[in-house]
Formats: sequence, C-alpha cells, structure tokens
Amino acid sequence: LVNLCLNADHAIGVRTGHIHVTLDRTHIAVPCGDENGIAVSGGNNTGDTVTLINGYIPAGDYARIRVEDDGEGMTRDTAVRIFEPFFTTRDVGSGTGLGLAALQGIMQDGGGGI
Repeated sequence: LVNLCLNADHAIGVRTGHIHVTLDRTHIAVPCGDENGIAVSGGNNTGDTVTLINGYIPAGDYARIRVEDDGEGMTRDTAVRIFEPFFTTRDVGSGTGLGLAALQGIMQDGGGGI
C-alpha cells in the first residue's frame, strides 16, 4: 500500500494533488482476467481511466483497496508494462522498477489480484 501511495505521489509531482485510498467489499460474479497476461481496458485517450486485470481472478467475494491520484496519468503502452520487473517511468537512480512486480507476486500468492 505504501508503494502504491509513493507511486501516486510521484505521479502528482510538484503540484498540489490528492491521493485517495479506499477499502470496500466487492463481489466478482464472473471470473475475469487471464492466467497468461494482463487484460487492459480504456486508456485510449489522454485522461481516460485505464483498468488492468493482471492474472486470473476467480468469482467470489473480495476486499478491494483502491489507490487513486489526480496525477497526469499513463498511456496504455505504459500501463501494460507496469508489472514488468525493472520497468520504471522514473529517472535513472530514482526507482528500481521492482515495487509493482513484487506486489503482483505477493497478491497472486495470496489468492488475490491487482
């Protein structure tokens, strides 16, 4: 969670912005995602919401944590790469690109998704 908030802070940059963290319950009625990759929707235009489902998420009840910011957003091309180990949008020396890759592994090992 801290890593996601730090990423949100980085996305906002030097300007004033907001980071919203919410926790709620959700029910997934139909399994979604793909065991072999990332499903992406949206993000075709600047400012669009990009929804990623990384891995397979079976139907069921889940706790959902959302981390949202009002940073500049990311392109669809960037979005599909964010879970690749060592991929980063930061300057050299400012990030290893391992945070989201590690989080993905932890979530999947626990039977969840991101």
